[in-house]
Formats: sequence, structure tokens, C-alpha cells
Amino acid sequence: MLTGIFIYILSWFAPRRTRESAFIVTISLIGLFGVINMLYFTNLIPPIPWALKEAGVYRSLARLPDGTYLTEGENQEWFSFLSPNPTIHTVQNQPLYALTSVFAPNNLKTDIVHIWQYYDEKDKAWTIATTIRLPITGGREGGFRTYSTKDNMFPGKWRVDVATPRGQLIGRLSFDIKKSNGTETLKTSIQ
Repeated sequence: MLTGIFIYILSWFAPRRTRESAFIVTISLIGLFGVINMLYFTNLIPPIPWALKEAGVYRSLARLPDGTYLTEGENQEWFSFLSPNPTIHTVQNQPLYALTSVFAPNNLKTDIVHIWQYYDEKDKAWTIATTIRLPITGGREGGFRTYSTKDNMFPGKWRVDVATPRGQLIGRLSFDIKKSNGTETLKTSIQ
């Protein structure tokens, strides 16, 4: 609509040139609209207006009465930002928690999906371990926070895809799991 208004105003100043270019401009706009829709529906661009604000994996998580979360996770080294995947050490028979904060439009009531996956070294492919649907309501300034829990974690490469119910990827949290030797430094924080 804005492009149409702009072309209409432009036609006041250059009516002949606007008429000559009308076919090319129309085809260009239709093509651009088609390409953007194709990229969106084939999941090659992220869903709009969703955005993953922050995400983390923790050893323990508790929701406090004021709506914040008390988390306990590993204190990562200062240079850990150089590694694409932080290392998380697991304790046998204890779950891990994926806490995510997703921006969504006001009054949006839908689900997001946490897809827990591990890398199968034998097949050289990502394998889905667990899929968890979580209801959300949009509009919170800091993003809508929710979490999922995964038991029976084993060493290897893991990731949690945060997606729409249609499977469009909002964001991804990747990490490596190793068995705990009990010497890790833990950090408690409020999210």
C-alpha cells in the first residue's frame, strides 16, 4: 500500500516515466512478494514477528511467586563465548531444563515447541529425542518465558530447537553434554 501511494505521488512529478515503468514495477513487486512468501513458508527465514530473546540450559529450575525463575546452572569460563556449544555436565537420574524467552505480538495465544535432539554419531544425523508443546501468551516486554524438562540425558552433542507449531524455527540452543565429576562450579541466578 505504501509503495502504491509512493508511485502515485511520483506520477505527479514524472507522469510519462511512471506510465512507461508501470509494467516493470508491477512485475518486480509481485516477484518480491512471491519470493518473500516462498522463503517464509519453506522456513528459510524466521517466522515474523517471533524472536528468541534468550535461552539457557540449567540443572535445576523453580518458578517463584513473582513469575521469575530461580535457575542453577554451570558457571561457564570467561572464554566460553568462543565455543559454539557450551559444555553441560549431567548428574545421573537428574533432568536438564531448557528455559527460553520468546518475543511474540500482544494478545497472541498459541504454542511454541521445544524439540530436544541429539547428534547420532553412527548415522551422522540429528535425532529427535523429545518434542514438547508449550502454551504462550504474547505481549510481555521481556518476552514470554517458558521451559521444558528432559530426563535420561547422555553424553554427546545436543540441541533444543524452539519452533512454531508449524515447525518454523524461532531459535536454537546447542550444547555438549558430559558426565559430571562433581567438581563443576554452579551459579544460581534469577531469570
